Amino acid sequence: MTIIPSVWAQIDEKEIFKIISNNFSKLAPNYYYLISNWLIRAYNVHKDIDKYIIVIYLVNKDLIVFRRNGLIVDYDTFYRDRTIEIEKINLSDISKDLEIPKESVRRKILELEKEGVIKRDKKKLYIPALKGEKKHVVDVDIPFDIPKKSELSIDTEKREPNSIAEEIIQKLNEEIEGLKDQRLRAVAELANFRKRAEKEQSDALKYGIANFAKEIINIGDNIERAKSSISDDVKSNDSIKSVVEGLDLIAQSTLSTFEKIGIKKIESLNEKFDHNLHQAMMEIEKNDCEPGTIVQELIPGYTLHDRLLRPAMVGVSKKPQENQGAKDTKEEEQSEK
Repeated sequence: MTIIPSVWAQIDEKEIFKIISNNFSKLAPNYYYLISNWLIRAYNVHKDIDKYIIVIYLVNKDLIVFRRNGLIVDYDTFYRDRTIEIEKINLSDISKDLEIPKESVRRKILELEKEGVIKRDKKKLYIPALKGEKKHVVDVDIPFDIPKKSELSIDTEKREPNSIAEEIIQKLNEEIEGLKDQRLRAVAELANFRKRAEKEQSDALKYGIANFAKEIINIGDNIERAKSSISDDVKSNDSIKSVVEGLDLIAQSTLSTFEKIGIKKIESLNEKFDHNLHQAMMEIEKNDCEPGTIVQELIPGYTLHDRLLRPAMVGVSKKPQENQGAKDTKEEEQSEK
């Protein structure tokens, strides 16, 4: 780098600004023409005025080092032979001085690093990552999306470090408690899911044959119909008696097989009518039993384990109605009394 002696100490800044002020009308057109063209060119290069302002800010910070040491560099040396190399870039200072949000400054600094305009390689991290020598670096090969709404916002400029740390710890503890609650809920939901799955599996094993069972109970119905079709006179015949006994054995064997697979015949005769198990087909007048008692079974009913497979079709008793003559006689006897 070409270094030439500085005459900065010989220049009076107040005198310079006084000259500019007195000749403002002459200097202003050229000054604003220069500035406008400079900004246009800057925008064409960076496509972002904020980014350019940050570059100018960093250039000024870099030049201050030369001023403090009483040195200056020529234009070509500064802009063509080197990039801005800042040992420590304080994002908070840049944000505060330029009045640009800190997160925007951080993002634009990273973009300038990727473009090779500035270098911040104190930890030997970003530049190797940008060259592909390091992997798994946030905002280089790992995408970083700025949250639209932050869960915690802290003004680090106005707060003490201990206070900031306490608030962060409190927030993290709240997050931990929330995660614990979510874990407990997830465990409970998993337990409920297992119970439901076990019940569904058990029900599938128990009731999966329901459609098949509805078909095979017709076998029992047909055997009973065959038995009932044989009159008592015919049953006394020796040749038919063996057939009837065979039908009885088949009926018993069928019911035994039904019970092994969970099919059970509903006992209906002389039982109280239950709409959960029975279907009333008729009412029969009876004096020797209470109304609502099943006195006739037309078609037997069955259950599969604890579920109704088919209701029993039955006849139910009811109180007999008095004939008109008996009713009139009873009324006359009551009136005479």
